[in-house]
Amino acid sequence: MTREEAEKEVENVSIDEAVDILMAYHKIKQRIESLAGLIHYPQHWDTACYPTLEDALEEIGCSECMRASTEEATNDNQNRS
Repeated sequence: MTREEAEKEVENVSIDEAVDILMAYHKIKQRIESLAGLIHYPQHWDTACYPTLEDALEEIGCSECMRASTEEATNDNQNRS
């Protein structure tokens, strides 16, 4: 959404709707900050490699999935040899 599009939409929003949107925004912001805190982002992350929280979260994975992926890559490499 562009700023222009957002400004047009705001014209049709009541005060009550704006308050609800602002409250939802703050709740989402708190959850994002909580996620960042759980993984100690950005304090313990290489922010050159992971410039955003989203980048850092993409790096984190399920240990089972990561193990399966590693095993699959190892098997692929062995089959090529």
